[in-house]
Amino acid sequence: KDADANDGVSLSAGGAANPLWKGGVVTYAGTTDTAAQAFDRVLDYMGANWWTRDGVIDTPDERIINEARTGTGKIMAWADDPWNNDPAEGAEWRALKNTPQTDRATDWDTEISVGYGVGDGMPSYWELQHGLDPNVRDNAGDFDSDGYTNLEEYLNDIAAWPAPAPIIFDGTTNSRYAQITNWDANINVTFDHPWQPSKYDEAQINNGTVVVDAVGQHAGTLVVAANAANMAQLDITGGWLNVADAVIVGGTATSVGTLNLSGGKLRTELLTKGAASSFNFTGGVLAADVVTFSVLNQGGQIAPGNSPGVTWVMGDLTMQSGSIEIEIAGNQAGEYDAILVDGLLTAGGTLEVLLDGYDPVDGDEFELFNFGSATGGFAFSFPSLSGNLAWDTADLLSTGVLSVVAVVTENADFDGDGDVDGRDFLTWQRGYGETGQENNLLGDANGDGTVDSTDLEVWQGQYSDGSPLVAESIAVPEPSAVVLWGLAAMIASYRRVPLACQCS
Repeated sequence: KDADANDGVSLSAGGAANPLWKGGVVTYAGTTDTAAQAFDRVLDYMGANWWTRDGVIDTPDERIINEARTGTGKIMAWADDPWNNDPAEGAEWRALKNTPQTDRATDWDTEISVGYGVGDGMPSYWELQHGLDPNVRDNAGDFDSDGYTNLEEYLNDIAAWPAPAPIIFDGTTNSRYAQITNWDANINVTFDHPWQPSKYDEAQINNGTVVVDAVGQHAGTLVVAANAANMAQLDITGGWLNVADAVIVGGTATSVGTLNLSGGKLRTELLTKGAASSFNFTGGVLAADVVTFSVLNQGGQIAPGNSPGVTWVMGDLTMQSGSIEIEIAGNQAGEYDAILVDGLLTAGGTLEVLLDGYDPVDGDEFELFNFGSATGGFAFSFPSLSGNLAWDTADLLSTGVLSVVAVVTENADFDGDGDVDGRDFLTWQRGYGETGQENNLLGDANGDGTVDSTDLEVWQGQYSDGSPLVAESIAVPEPSAVVLWGLAAMIASYRRVPLACQCS
């Protein structure tokens, strides 16, 4: 069909797609675009790094593509003498020629530096994401057992472009999400065009049960039971599934979609479901930015968004079991994970905090939760803090704030001789009523800057009748009733008088 974009002749309905097959036999099972669609698709996705082209004509690629679209192409980078001083000749060529060479970091492909002398073509960060050993040349392996080598998987990742239509799971081979032959990108039901979903594609599971059991699985938008009459289920049991935009469980109010997360990891910006559909969370990791319904966690882990990130639950969050993992990389909002719950937060399971290179200081406050109301309680798994710092969870379920406070070690060994006895009481007595800088007063057992009756209570608790001083966590004998009575009498009658000179 006439698809000349530059002849000024309008194409009827975009140019019909009626290919003429040799001998009348269809020899191609892929999708067939109209001439105009094919023209645009080639220009949209040709070349390297197509996703970086922003419509501003400031690179050679963008110039060439724009000239092809508009029919204005001409020779401009080369000239009869591109190396002369005429600024109108060879300017783009000289700019390209003078672009400094950029070398990859030495650890981009680790195998190069660990004895192989040559890499396997896959960057180390990508190998780690996919459970591979960056120190082993494993380009010919198959991490998800789908028939494609590891190197092919990497190349497919970096060179992916959108499928021409939603990709439908048809289960031609088995129930595995990772198997490319289970997916069909051909809108013509007569033909099957296998196409593994990438982060640019809409993938649909409209019947049966599909299993995610391997790392490296993607989608742009994933719909489980897209249509009103569909009944479908997705089980995530291992590996990871990264959905760039949204996971939709039940595309309509009557679609019956089920998402079971029992292992592995689901990462998505949006998780939503229809009225007749369900989400069961019994294991694995959920890393979602927004969840549009109430969540019941029965054994999985909630790890907010991208690290650090926010998970917003537009309903209730019930932590029957499982955990919430919070990463802290700083003390400012946006530098640590947070959980937003529109309704009721029922705390349970474990709240786990990880420090991502940050060393908290006294007075730090982290608003980890924002909720309509809260009840219950967490078990805590927190990292140790330096010095005399401690985590303060007192306000966690009232204001949502986790704090860092300095803990003063109470010590009634006022004379520093290694035990707490009557001599320490005399030291306290001499300092009674004094105020000053913390830890700089004789008799100030609790470090509050004042020598008073509260310090006497510390002395009473640590009094050891001359035995070596022991830690607070170890039980020590209480002073006898006679001693306490005598001390009480001394306190009642005590008044400050000048000390007499002591002579030897």
